[in-house]
Amino acid sequence: SLVGMLAAQKSAVDRFASLAGPARSSDVLILEQVGKQAPFVVPNLKKQFDKIKAGEFIEDVDPTLMALLRPSAQPFLHSWFQYIPSEEFAKLTIPTLIIQGTTDIQVEVKEAEMLHEALSSSTLKIFENSNHLFKDASEDRNENLATYSDPTLPLSDNIVKTIVEFITGAYDKP
Repeated sequence: SLVGMLAAQKSAVDRFASLAGPARSSDVLILEQVGKQAPFVVPNLKKQFDKIKAGEFIEDVDPTLMALLRPSAQPFLHSWFQYIPSEEFAKLTIPTLIIQGTTDIQVEVKEAEMLHEALSSSTLKIFENSNHLFKDASEDRNENLATYSDPTLPLSDNIVKTIVEFITGAYDKP
């Protein structure tokens, strides 16, 4: 979603749709996500994120954090952490759509609501029982994650219809 926002600011596009896009910076979201699974890691991870955000790369990475902080990923993380998606979203001057599912375990509904607050002319569509992949899923984490690897599951009802309606101008505000 962030990459699309940035591209839409610099390219001649007519519309922008954010699908399960966050409103806050990625470092904040990752800390929240990690905190739900391994809260004991958060204080050290936050210190490391603060260093990376400031442009200080870490050579001796704690092995428990290597998946997130491997040296090859740190330049990307540094650039990614500099953006606050809601601020970038607010810069858009084209019709915008925000789509979010209520059982998304990666990006919560509050993120979509914050994007909508940042650009009140946007259209916000919340899909009940739809996860980050816009598949029907329960709130149970394991059941929800199981949908990620099942390509036979269809998209939640009305996702495609909503996107098509947006593209064709059905949600344009006068």
